[in-house]
Amino acid sequence: MSQKDIYVLSSSEEHTEKIVSQTELENVNYNRQDIGGYTYKEDEFLRKLEILNVKKEEAEKYIKEIEQGNVLLICNRSKNKRCVVIG
Repeated sequence: MSQKDIYVLSSSEEHTEKIVSQTELENVNYNRQDIGGYTYKEDEFLRKLEILNVKKEEAEKYIKEIEQGNVLLICNRSKNKRCVVIG
């Protein structure tokens, strides 16, 4: 697995930046992925998770976790996708 397969998503840009900088990896901050056109953060998170092939029901569960201040770590490697909530 390479760093291009790892994503961090949270409701706090600062929190995400801190995690990314501590991992010493680049390009893992999915908060920065600009998909544009969304007025609600929840819709934006949902679309980002859909892009990463997370099923809608599963994505809605993760969005609730993100809104509670948790961080979502996504390892997206074809068949071996893993999503982990870090509290």
